[in-house]
Amino acid sequence: MGKLPINCAMLAGAVLALAGCAKPMVYLLPDGRVAASDPVLSRQLAGDVAVCNDERARSVQGGDHGNGSQTRGAEVNEVGDECMADKGYVLVPQDEVPDMQRKLAASAAAPGRN
Repeated sequence: MGKLPINCAMLAGAVLALAGCAKPMVYLLPDGRVAASDPVLSRQLAGDVAVCNDERARSVQGGDHGNGSQTRGAEVNEVGDECMADKGYVLVPQDEVPDMQRKLAASAAAPGRN
């Protein structure tokens, strides 16, 4: 019985450590602009997130998502992620924003690109 408190403490520490590993994410537009940094784009982003969250919720209610709890969460999130990608957003970790902005801006400026 003496090992139980230590194991619980180790588990709690591991959970807290993993929770701190989640990177903040940022939505970029296809040309590299940060969608949340402009008031007009921010309103559009909020509307698009709401639409995609609704799509995700409908998917949860009516869909088959993998083999139960093992993959369900990831597959449900993919519905929302794909929705945002279909709307032209690129989701990147905050610390990778400058690099991705350069890549997206270069791609948007490439000849033959609309």
